[in-house]
Amino acid sequence: LGDTQSSSVEGLSELDKILNIIETEHSDSDAIIHVGDFIDDSSLFQQWDYISSLFQNYPKTNSIDMINVLGNHEYMGDPEAEKAKDIFNTPSNGIEENLGGVYSVDYNDIHFSVIGFTSDKELLEKELEWLRNDIKNSDKKLKVLLTHQPPYYTNPEGGNELIREMLPPVVDELGIDLVFSGHDHAYGRTKKLKNGVEDTTGSVYIVDGTTGKKHYQ
Repeated sequence: LGDTQSSSVEGLSELDKILNIIETEHSDSDAIIHVGDFIDDSSLFQQWDYISSLFQNYPKTNSIDMINVLGNHEYMGDPEAEKAKDIFNTPSNGIEENLGGVYSVDYNDIHFSVIGFTSDKELLEKELEWLRNDIKNSDKKLKVLLTHQPPYYTNPEGGNELIREMLPPVVDELGIDLVFSGHDHAYGRTKKLKNGVEDTTGSVYIVDGTTGKKHYQ
């Protein structure tokens, strides 16, 4: 799931449909992934209340563990995203400069590494160095990276060139299998890529689309 970011109850109608499907057909799922922008403005309690109340309508779904990525809207009105980190109870096994925004978790034989939204090159460099150590210290078979901003974006208005420049080389270096991202509100999936071109030994990048009402032209 990704980019719900609704300022109203009405804007959660698509997510409501999805949660109902999970409740009735997929309640045995191991985890739910949300790649960021869970709410529109983190400083507004009402928005947190709208979406958390919706989840409470689906007790089976609400009991499934959720892996949350912090998007730019988690930082809106809350520069350190402290509210989101507390509400999501994100792990604190990342870097000191962004505890709770960068972390990793294991599910069975899958290792998930999480890097939230950033537009700061120095911070991203530290996060990618952490990612190198995190992946190299994992013995899990499948390595999955979760980010908010996609390196291969679907937004026709463009994307974050910093992520585009810095992330794929590290993904190639570490042999990460899958990269899930959000931010662009439109689904996209690459073939296996390495050095920016199709390669059977490369990684697949997926932009999750949106569970909300906001779309780009």
